[in-house]
Amino acid sequence: MEILYRSLHNLDLSMEEPIRKEIPSDFDSYITEYINFATSENKTSKMYSVPDHNTTVMHCIADLAVNIIQQNMQTDENLPTELSDSIARKLFVIEHATQARMEHLTNLQRGSIVQALIKENEEYQYIIAKVEHSEWYNGDTLARNFGFPGENKRVWKSAVIDLSIQGINVTHGNVKVFSNTGAQYWTKDFLEVREANSDKVNTEEVLKIVNQEL
Repeated sequence: MEILYRSLHNLDLSMEEPIRKEIPSDFDSYITEYINFATSENKTSKMYSVPDHNTTVMHCIADLAVNIIQQNMQTDENLPTELSDSIARKLFVIEHATQARMEHLTNLQRGSIVQALIKENEEYQYIIAKVEHSEWYNGDTLARNFGFPGENKRVWKSAVIDLSIQGINVTHGNVKVFSNTGAQYWTKDFLEVREANSDKVNTEEVLKIVNQEL
């Protein structure tokens, strides 16, 4: 597996926007673990399709992938940063709205968003994962902090988007989605994808075909 691009944003809803973090080289093992969980280790994902390729997330992914893959040509080196920022910002806004609706019931899990474009066996995938922040206390000051656990790293939500790339043309394939809570804001509001194999979706597709035939 080759990681062509990766980014990390902290999602602290008490701030005004997501905070981009530079990724040190010794943090790459964390990124790889999150990617491996999302792409292969997690067995409870569901398959989704992309009904609209021009939504914020899918449009940003397509442009970012083309920019990175064609980096030997004349491309904007700042564009991937801007596009991954846009994806993180959309999730941040949606989580703010979701928290406002649900604050009388629960609090959203606090964490970061990891994004990565990978290439494996000549196939491309874009990974988005919301990952755990755990609570810990400074040994000297006893101040409470939030950060990444040294062990038992957890992915709370993830999406693995298959990409077919021909020149500057990008087609989104299947989307493998995991959500530990089944929260609809992750699929419906953020990713804007549609479950590919539910009874409801299958019935709608059959009715659509029947109507076309009639």
